[in-house]
Amino acid sequence: AIAAYAATVKGHPDYSDAHHRLAQLYLDEKDDFNGAITEFENVLSLPENEQLIFKQYAVAYTNLGHAYYEKGNHKMAENRNEAAQYYAKALQNLKMSKQNTRFFPAEEYDQAVHDTYFYLALSYQKLFMITNRSSMLSDANLAWRDYFDFFPKKLEGDPVFAEHRDTARKFW
Repeated sequence: AIAAYAATVKGHPDYSDAHHRLAQLYLDEKDDFNGAITEFENVLSLPENEQLIFKQYAVAYTNLGHAYYEKGNHKMAENRNEAAQYYAKALQNLKMSKQNTRFFPAEEYDQAVHDTYFYLALSYQKLFMITNRSSMLSDANLAWRDYFDFFPKKLEGDPVFAEHRDTARKFW
C-alpha cells in the first residue's frame, strides 16, 4: 500500500487522497513521524487543501499535529529544546484543526474531535513541563477542560478512548 500511494504523482486527481492515506500509514502503522509529517505537509501545501476547499482534509491538521506531538515525545529524552519546537508545531496545527472541526468527515468526526482536543491538551501540557511557564499551564488547563467538555459520547465505552481519558485525568 505504501508503494502504491507513494507512486501517485502531483497533478493526479487522487494525489491528495493517496498521500493523505500514505501519511496515515506512516503515522499509525510505521511510527515514521518524519514520513508522516512530510506527507501531511505535502497534502496541506496544495492550495485547494490549505484553503480547505476540499473540506475532508481539515482532519489532516489533526493528524499533522499528532505526528509533531509524537516526534516531540521521541526527542524529549535527548533534546528538550527540540522537543519543545515539535510540541509548538503540534499546537499550531491542532489549533487550525480545532477551528475547523465542522469540516471533519462525518464517519471520522468523533475520533477526529477527540484526537484534536486530546493532542492539543497534551502538547500544551508537555510544553509546560519543559518551559515551566505559568501561561502554558493556564493554556493546558483550558485545553483539558475543553477535552472533557467535548469528549464524544459515542467513544465513552471504547477501551482505547477510556485509556486516553484516564491519561487526561492524570495530566489535568
